[in-house]
Amino acid sequence: MDIAFGVEARRLAKRWPKRLRLCRHDVTGIVDWLAKHRSLPPAELLSRPVLPQLDIPPGWVASVNCLTQLPLLPLNYLAGRIVDESALEAFGRALVQGHLHWLQAWRVPICLVTEVEDRQFDRDGVLTSGTDYRALLQGFTTDAARIGRWPWLIHPPGELADGRHESRIVEAWCL
Repeated sequence: MDIAFGVEARRLAKRWPKRLRLCRHDVTGIVDWLAKHRSLPPAELLSRPVLPQLDIPPGWVASVNCLTQLPLLPLNYLAGRIVDESALEAFGRALVQGHLHWLQAWRVPICLVTEVEDRQFDRDGVLTSGTDYRALLQGFTTDAARIGRWPWLIHPPGELADGRHESRIVEAWCL
């Protein structure tokens, strides 16, 4: 389930039609709102998860993405129209929270795999900056169990200017 599918996903679904079905669905419910209103939506829109109508309900649901990436396109779309940075930031957080509420609304076992921290290093491997995103998961992780944690090297040494490199810490949670 996603808002869009790449060529490879469509190819696999065609190859195994009885085992894999692609379901287009805007999990946040925000795309139609933005297309019509071009403004920040009311808070209640993001707090009401919209589950798709499926022929066969899932036995479990997994969200495997970078939660911090979810609001980027909607925020970019609104950036020229909304000048209040705090309102845009609150909207971005609400999109992430809306996604987590959507997961919990399934009432089946769920798994969340997402980044929880980013880290930037200088050419000598010294940590120069980082951002901890765990606060975005508050409420979700209270009832969930972390089942894994690993580093994800986004930009290896030498890929960024001046020998800098960047990594993420990814965690997997089950509820």
